[in-house]
Amino acid sequence: MNSKILKVLTVFITIVVLSSCGSTKQIAQTQYFKLPYLGFDTESQVQTKSEISIKVTRTGIENSKFIARDNYVQTISYHYYGAYNTYVRTANVRVVPYYNCTAIDLEITNNTGHILKFENSLFVLETPTGQSVYSISKEDIENKPSILPYYDYLLKKYSNPIVSTFDAAIINVVSHENILSKSDFILPGKTLKTVALFPVASEGFDSGKLIFYDIPVKTDAAGNTSEKTMFEFDFKRNITFVKLVYNEAEKKYDNKFIKISEEEYNLNNKQNNN
Repeated sequence: MNSKILKVLTVFITIVVLSSCGSTKQIAQTQYFKLPYLGFDTESQVQTKSEISIKVTRTGIENSKFIARDNYVQTISYHYYGAYNTYVRTANVRVVPYYNCTAIDLEITNNTGHILKFENSLFVLETPTGQSVYSISKEDIENKPSILPYYDYLLKKYSNPIVSTFDAAIINVVSHENILSKSDFILPGKTLKTVALFPVASEGFDSGKLIFYDIPVKTDAAGNTSEKTMFEFDFKRNITFVKLVYNEAEKKYDNKFIKISEEEYNLNNKQNNN
């Protein structure tokens, strides 16, 4: 996810704040956005090696998972310094683990005769310039919530944080997310649907490779890995155009992006800037 999506989230947060203050400030009826995403051949790619199949799908920019779900709303605390006393204030914020990250949907099918585990595998984004970005697992985030780029956003927004509440808010949200875990495994004949999460905005990649290193394809009698393989997918950065529509009846934006044409985006973007 990138800075454009932060603008979407800011819209939601602003609506919550304005509603709580009883403000009558007019809300824009429709918001238009130009968003980058990582694209593979057509909409997805599938590779099969040694009876293991991996399907890689482009980041679902228009999916509702990139907008605030109800369980994204968390309470955090911060210090407010008055003239004579220090107060603890609370705020309801939308914690979005995908902010400024690249999330890639995976379907991994295990047709081997053994249980497939990923505890020693590496998932990497590589750019033509040689930069390598490693995926972060659900355990990585739970052990160190500040690993997420969204953490820095919270710190800047609430300059005197009570860090333990920030950590708890992020962990609560991540526990509901389908982010790849080091403890994930796939039984023979089964498919795992998960998300590989990389702590870098997709707008930082014009092209590159998504590589899975050390995927175990064979095990010995003791269950130890005796043979490994790797999967490699090429990608390039594409652009999609979307809009959010404000629901007057419910007094909030609909919880889904709507794909639009570049012509519609350009027309409305020009009108909004006049």
